[in-house]
Amino acid sequence: MRDYGTSIITTHAKKRIKQRLGISKKLSKSIVKKALEKGIHHDELKGNLKIYIDEIHSQTHEATTVKILNDYIYLFKGIILITVMKLPNEYKSELAKIIKKKKE
Repeated sequence: MRDYGTSIITTHAKKRIKQRLGISKKLSKSIVKKALEKGIHHDELKGNLKIYIDEIHSQTHEATTVKILNDYIYLFKGIILITVMKLPNEYKSELAKIIKKKKE
């Protein structure tokens, strides 16, 4: 597994983490590192979920990497977190299948 070291969280991303995840700044560093290291990469996705994430990725020109962890979408530029978004409910079952298959 790649060690991402210290990730950088933009001011915008800090606001979104607090607003959407409801966690403190202290916890945000560890969750962002976990998202980078263990999150589902957009290349691992399939079906409608992949189409949805690819669309988000193409709309966010700064983002080089999209990861999903715990029903949240993390948009990164390298190790810099740009923003966090909630995964819509309609894609959660597809994500669960991918996670299950990955664990097998």
